[in-house]
Amino acid sequence: MNRLIIVSLFVVFPALLSAADSTQVSAFKARFRLSQAFSVVRPSTVTYQLWEGFSLVRKANSGDAEALHELGVRHLAGQGFPADTARAFELIRKAADAGHLLAPFNLGVFRHNGWGGVWDPFDAFRYFRTAARKGVREGAFAYALYYTDNLVVAKDLEQAAHWMRIAANQGYGPAKEVLPEIDRIRALNRDTTGALARASANVTATFEPLTLNFDNPLEQEAENEFDLRELLASLGDAWRKRAAEVKPGSDSALFRALLRHAEWGVPEEFTIIGRCYESGIGTGIDTVKAVTAYLRAVRLESHRAPALLLRLLNDGNRVQRMQQKALKGDVEALFVISGLALTEVMPLVQRQDIVAALQKGATAGFLPSQVELGSVYFAGQAVARDTAKGLSWWMRAADGGSGEANVRLASARLIAGAGSVPYDSAQRMLREGVTEGSIVAQLMLARHLEASAAGTKDYGPSVQLYRAAMQRGSRSAYAALQRIHDGLRPSDAEFVIPETEP
Repeated sequence: MNRLIIVSLFVVFPALLSAADSTQVSAFKARFRLSQAFSVVRPSTVTYQLWEGFSLVRKANSGDAEALHELGVRHLAGQGFPADTARAFELIRKAADAGHLLAPFNLGVFRHNGWGGVWDPFDAFRYFRTAARKGVREGAFAYALYYTDNLVVAKDLEQAAHWMRIAANQGYGPAKEVLPEIDRIRALNRDTTGALARASANVTATFEPLTLNFDNPLEQEAENEFDLRELLASLGDAWRKRAAEVKPGSDSALFRALLRHAEWGVPEEFTIIGRCYESGIGTGIDTVKAVTAYLRAVRLESHRAPALLLRLLNDGNRVQRMQQKALKGDVEALFVISGLALTEVMPLVQRQDIVAALQKGATAGFLPSQVELGSVYFAGQAVARDTAKGLSWWMRAADGGSGEANVRLASARLIAGAGSVPYDSAQRMLREGVTEGSIVAQLMLARHLEASAAGTKDYGPSVQLYRAAMQRGSRSAYAALQRIHDGLRPSDAEFVIPETEP
């Protein structure tokens, strides 16, 4: 059976058939040289598709499982039939009822993504379980993943490993990649006293589901030199394209482009900037600037940057030296000291001192201080909430070229109804921010879509954004997903998530 999996939306159609070769008729050959007189006659593409579609519908109407499934996929992809996800889901559901092997998995994909109806991860789990038990390797893979994030069902790495191994043993590539990580975490959990447990103490974000990108180059240690072009390419197609436009060996040009783009609020890019300042790749070595970049990544919920930041701070008397610089009015050092206090990496200093430190840098035009000060005032963190002051500092930062400040202004309008950004413009700004990799835009657009879906409970679009942010290490995205799942959770015992100690 051809494995037609709608995750990729690839639909394979049979090739058009040629007409019978009339050159085999000897009497005809004697009178005409066909290569000169005629071309080969083939069925009209339109006529053929109409006939094929008619035949497919006729078979589907008779209850044929393959035809029902194929027709559903074509309605999903808009191939020869009107694109209609609701119709597609219904046809594939009928195919499942008729015993089609792959239909339960594909129904799980529909429910997981919110296609053809409301988003329902609990229904998706049931469909994936059915597919897994039927021996569909993709179903086993999806079913295993549901046991890793503690959202739909309680986290159970033994179940995850069992079903992931089944998928891997059937040759499914993604399962082969994920299984070793599941086994590694299982080993860490079992060994509570030995070396593995000591190694686990280095994990900085234990909440992370196992669906994170395990092979991200940012996990590598920063002491060694690295290829900036290669590291940027790991961030995706946009950076691969940017890097291709810069001559090989021009690390300084790439670094300047990275500095500009990171101002959208991209934690992965700030992490790379920190490594560049540490290693002197594309720029001079500057430990203070490295700390600043790592700190900005941490404030944007990076799950790679905390370990790199702490390693720098634990090196000698670096913190004391930065405190001395801050006392002398160095704006970058002032930003670092205040940021470390807000992040609670350092003991919380007097709240007025945090604000005063940010105020000095912001007034001097230091962009990170302006963005942070705007957030402090807008959220009322370490100071009495003052929305107007928060918006004012964000506007100054936006005028200075901060994409993140623009994103925060748009978020304030959509989420809190604050500020003067037109509603439609705010939506466009957030979507542009998402495209540029801003995790703030990702989270705020998700929150806006979540609020918009409160009446229908169709949280699919917001969940996709939250999941993308969670994959990048965002704890607030994970908390939002927990909240949404709990709000829809069925009473079935299998979906109960036991409360854990904080």
